[in-house]
Order: sequence, then structure tokens, then C-alpha cells
Amino acid sequence: MGYILSGLSEIPGGIIVIPLLHFFGRRSVTCVSFFLQATAALVTPFIRGIQWARISCNLFGRMTNEIVYSTHPLLANEMMPTTIRTISYSIINIPQSIGIMLSPLLKYSDLGDGKVPQFILAGLSFAAAALAITLPETKGKPMPEDLNQLDPGPFLRYFITEQSSTKK
Repeated sequence: MGYILSGLSEIPGGIIVIPLLHFFGRRSVTCVSFFLQATAALVTPFIRGIQWARISCNLFGRMTNEIVYSTHPLLANEMMPTTIRTISYSIINIPQSIGIMLSPLLKYSDLGDGKVPQFILAGLSFAAAALAITLPETKGKPMPEDLNQLDPGPFLRYFITEQSSTKK
């Protein structure tokens, strides 16, 4: 039954992502979705005795994961220049692939109460939300054609500006 509910929770996530991306930016949708996923993963272990609330919280986290999974390719492809788009998308997906490979090992981190895997997922989701804040917003902006047009984002822009001003 869990697999059926998990699969069905992806449907609303896949539907709601379309208007979210239309009205909000890719970066903001990604950050909020990661944050909501982390919050759901953090709250779920503390819900005891109310099985439907625990399942609902897990499914909500799964739905927000689907939103991120749909938004990620758009954001990654739109922020990279045409000349290096394919290779950069492949490099960006390396941590995702490592996470997919290591995810079955989470069950071995369980100490019997189910909290440790949820806390690991919450921590990684919070870290992903913090990193996504540093990315540039791509909605409504032209795609860069070469490296000179690359928008480094609000965080890296500070270091690039500092570096170029110290050289003068």
C-alpha cells in the first residue's frame, strides 16, 4: 500500500509544479520545496500514535520532492551557457546520482525508532535549500550563450566582484 500511495503522491506534485513555475521563479520554487521537504522529514519521526498524520507528512515530503525533481532540470539547464550546458548538467547531477546510489543504505542507519534516516534526509534537504539560494534566478531571463554571459548568482557574484576589484 505504501508504494501505491508514494506513487500517487507524485501526481499532485507533477501537476502543481506547472503553475508554480509559471508564477514564481525556478530558484524560489526549488528552495521552498527543499525547505518543505526537510520540514516534513524533520517532523515525521515525532508524530507517534496518529498513523494517518505520519503517512500524510511522509507523502507531503514525497510530493515536494517531486516538485524539486521537476524543477531541477529546468534550473540547471537555464543557468548554464550553451557551450557547456551538457557537460555542466552532467557534473551537476553527480551528487544526485551518488545520493540515489547511497539511499538504500539509509535503512542500515536506523536504530530501531526510524528517526536517524529521517534526520539525515532532513539535514540534506536543508543543505540543498541553502545551496539553492545561492543559484541565480533564471525565470524570464535569456539563456546565456557563452561563459561571459554566465550569471554567477547572488553568493558567487560577491566573490567575483571582490576578486576583480582587488586586481585593479
